[in-house]
Amino acid sequence: MIRKLIAICASVALLLLAGCSKAEDKKPPTPVEIVSYTQIDEHLSVRLRNPNSDVGLVRSPFELTMIDESGGIIGVAGQGGLAGAPINTIYQLPPKGDFGLDVDVPKGSVVKNVKLTVLGTWFDWDIVGAAKVTVSDQSVRPDPGFSGPTVTGRIAIDKPGPFNIRVIAFVKTPQGVVVSSNWVDCVKQGDDRAFETQSFGSVRGPYELDGVVAYQSAVPDVGPQYVPTCPA
Repeated sequence: MIRKLIAICASVALLLLAGCSKAEDKKPPTPVEIVSYTQIDEHLSVRLRNPNSDVGLVRSPFELTMIDESGGIIGVAGQGGLAGAPINTIYQLPPKGDFGLDVDVPKGSVVKNVKLTVLGTWFDWDIVGAAKVTVSDQSVRPDPGFSGPTVTGRIAIDKPGPFNIRVIAFVKTPQGVVVSSNWVDCVKQGDDRAFETQSFGSVRGPYELDGVVAYQSAVPDVGPQYVPTCPA
């Protein structure tokens, strides 16, 4: 009997050790990559990419430090405004996905480097259950001779909604890749909704569309919550 109890205890101990080993072996997420940043006048377009294949961000706050040629701090974006505002929120960054930021640069400053600090929680994407937003008919408009590039297209979602959808386009210009973005509010499954993005800072063409991503502004039961106010 005693031998049997010892064997059982040993088996339990081995199982516990195995569980601890698996927890310890789980590596922290790889930091978000800064794919590109382009300054146009007093606006900075930043393209981010999630290099991880299994985890992502939902409605995450961030800090983006802008650095000058000498290594000095020009400013820190993401520390002002209300929680959930576009100026301080990465609404969604799924595995291998992209996100774009358009932040203000202090007048007269030239950004030579940037550093991103993610302040939100990384989620296992298998349990997130975010709506898939399909983008179609996307195209960049010809250079209007003022402001920056505009992109148009259509979106559709695969969950009932309604959701507010953040649409972000990446446009190649002679000065670098520019972020052009906008909102489409109160999107429901089965809707045929159009979008038109906007960009700030005067940059001339030719323009070339380099991709469009679209995400719901909040995922039910995952991360910080926001329920859009929509007509009945």
